[in-house]
Amino acid sequence: MPNLKPCPFCGKSAIFVKTSVGTEAGSAALGFIIRCKACEATAPGASGYLQVSVGSDGSISAVHDDRSKASANWNRRAKNV
Repeated sequence: MPNLKPCPFCGKSAIFVKTSVGTEAGSAALGFIIRCKACEATAPGASGYLQVSVGSDGSISAVHDDRSKASANWNRRAKNV
């Protein structure tokens, strides 16, 4: 799981929040957004989805995973000018 920096507004912890669930034969997708636990702030691009598939042998593999990109967008901070 990617490490999330504290909220830039209030300094509290951030979490991944499930926003949607979708399934089709052999796969499932979970939509999410990264949000501050306290003030509920979010950031542009701090959302996405994770899609997994189940193979005929029972193996599970990620087909699409936006968690790293979303956490990089949450963790990005403005440079001091």
